[in-house]
Amino acid sequence: MSLPGYEPSLRIEPRRTPRTIRLLVRETGGEWLMHTLDGVEREVTLSPSSYVHPQLIILILQAEGKRCTLPLLRDSLSADCFRALSVRLRVGQGSDEVVTK
Repeated sequence: MSLPGYEPSLRIEPRRTPRTIRLLVRETGGEWLMHTLDGVEREVTLSPSSYVHPQLIILILQAEGKRCTLPLLRDSLSADCFRALSVRLRVGQGSDEVVTK
């Protein structure tokens, strides 16, 4: 809703750079592929320090010697996808390697 003559004093826009993650895909062989806004596809590895919480997943990815962090809120994925990813991180990576709460 906008009011006549009113200008918002704060505008927050996400920072977008060419390396911003556009898409993250887990292949059937277990490889993770990260697609960025600059059109580059990189193979990444999932760090064991990724974090799983009932409302939040923080994926920590290693790509070409650099660390990428991808926060995923529960409502940013379908319920089934969020649940499956949470389970995969807890069980598939080894429950002692992924931080859970």
